[in-house]
Amino acid sequence: MLKRSLRNIIKTNIKYYRIKKNLTQEDLAEKVNLTSKYISDLERGVFNVSLKKLEQIANVLNIEAYLLLKDDFKDEVIPPKIDMVTKTRKSKRHY
Repeated sequence: MLKRSLRNIIKTNIKYYRIKKNLTQEDLAEKVNLTSKYISDLERGVFNVSLKKLEQIANVLNIEAYLLLKDDFKDEVIPPKIDMVTKTRKSKRHY
């Protein structure tokens, strides 16, 4: 069994819980006092997050911080993006 890196686990979990809460990256960034680019970079695994910021993100998502470190969603399909205007899931339609 191939182990995923902690960075990949965290990026998946942040995105999963953010979308589950119907928050855009901009919403989460504003509530944690970060930039949306920072949240985007975290969700793409560009860099590591500090424990302090991880805890702040967990607080905004109203979850225990350890949930962002658990490898529970490796086979889970992350829902599509949230539309910033309607706050609903965007669907990718191919015409």
